[in-house]
Amino acid sequence: RFEGTLHPLGCAKITAAPCKGRTLDVIFPLTITSSIFWGGLIRERPDLITAKQVGLLGILNALPGARVLVKPFMSSTRDTLAALPVLEQCRGLRMSLDMPFSKVMEHFRVRSMVIEHMSTALYEALPYDTEIFALTDSVRPLEPVSLALLQKRVRIYDDVETLGAELREFLAGRLEPRRDQGFLEHFVHKPRARENIADLARRLAAAGAAQQGASA
Repeated sequence: RFEGTLHPLGCAKITAAPCKGRTLDVIFPLTITSSIFWGGLIRERPDLITAKQVGLLGILNALPGARVLVKPFMSSTRDTLAALPVLEQCRGLRMSLDMPFSKVMEHFRVRSMVIEHMSTALYEALPYDTEIFALTDSVRPLEPVSLALLQKRVRIYDDVETLGAELREFLAGRLEPRRDQGFLEHFVHKPRARENIADLARRLAAAGAAQQGASA
């Protein structure tokens, strides 16, 4: 039996207008490091993620003259973010705990982003004029076709040191930006999203009406 209710919520359009605010050279959205299990291990172990975070914080803190903002989850504590004590000792970095990542992207002109775990922040940053540097995920690697498409937009590395070296090259103006929208349009936000949603709603309604007619 077909049943359901359609609610006109959300937005079918991605807005990533050029920001006229202050410039950030790097943003680093830190993921939480508490253990998360749901039907098995679904992400890297907390100690592995923490090691990546500590390594990247050291690299970012050593960037001469760079404007770097580290963005942990809102209201993160030492219970949920093991690298927080290290971050608090990095005098060359700014930290924001009270602003969502999406708002940071709207309020600042962000030149580049570093990400240690491929999470929501990665997909939120894709539409922006921001260079993205990411580390691989050993637990949930992307399948080859998806990875090849994402690498046209995102620089992906297996280790912290190589990522740091490439980030320094980019900040010095020696790397060409990657802005391919293929991954975004295929996996995150397809073209004609509004029309596709409306068409799906019509097909669902037609299927429901046909089912009701057959059972009458």
